Amino acid sequence: MLNNIKLFFKKFLLVRKILSIKNKLIIRSGLRFHIYDSIADHEARKFFKTYLFEKINKSDKPIKILMIGSPGIQELKDLPKSELSKLKVTCVDKSNTFNFYDKLPLHEHKIIQKDVFDFFEENKEKYDIILNRWFLHHVSEEYKKTVCCRSFDILDKNGSFVIIDWFINNWKNKTDLFEMTKQFYDYRIKYFPHQKNKMHTKGRDKVSYWWDLINDNKDFSGGKHPSRNKIEEYMIEAGFINVTIEDIGDKKIIDNPFLWGHVAAYAEK
Repeated sequence: MLNNIKLFFKKFLLVRKILSIKNKLIIRSGLRFHIYDSIADHEARKFFKTYLFEKINKSDKPIKILMIGSPGIQELKDLPKSELSKLKVTCVDKSNTFNFYDKLPLHEHKIIQKDVFDFFEENKEKYDIILNRWFLHHVSEEYKKTVCCRSFDILDKNGSFVIIDWFINNWKNKTDLFEMTKQFYDYRIKYFPHQKNKMHTKGRDKVSYWWDLINDNKDFSGGKHPSRNKIEEYMIEAGFINVTIEDIGDKKIIDNPFLWGHVAAYAEK
């Protein structure tokens, strides 16, 4: 019996090592792969699993979760079935590619295909937790503030607000914004060589490009990366407490999680 346990443990460690090597080879190769099976996806889902597991087990009733800008609810798929069965999930996204929710054994789910900001204006419900992943870098600075403020408004008492996104270093003006964005993409080349021309096409090598982009309320193409200090500021201004900014990059693969910029920002009402 003891020998069987030892053999199983050795096999488990071997499989884990192989998967770790595979991830390193994939990410360092710069190959394009589906965003929902990338190392960043695993980093985010690991965080959500840990964060939500604690919240779920402290509650004696189903938890109402609002997911902003997530057409597939992939964020939740690592949670055990027993925990998923305690979640009432509303998912809002303008996209019509809702294709994952039906695979999860949720207590309840509701899919709303609508512009997030229209939803904010029309919604009358309250939620226990609001999540958004990889959404804020698609919206302007003004809209980042709106997301924080409206999320605060529709959270129930003691509710939680969670952001996971690609953050750049703190900036104060146009030149800072350009330099911090360049630093972000220069570091990512180490893991995604195919992005080596990111800062040299479509006018991205100009300071004005990034300033105009991050202040454009009509453009949702991405690249409007949040910064740690501004998101913390927006959360506090909205009324949130216990604001926490945490780098979630996998240290087994990423040698500088801060420059990698994969960040969880979370707070409470």
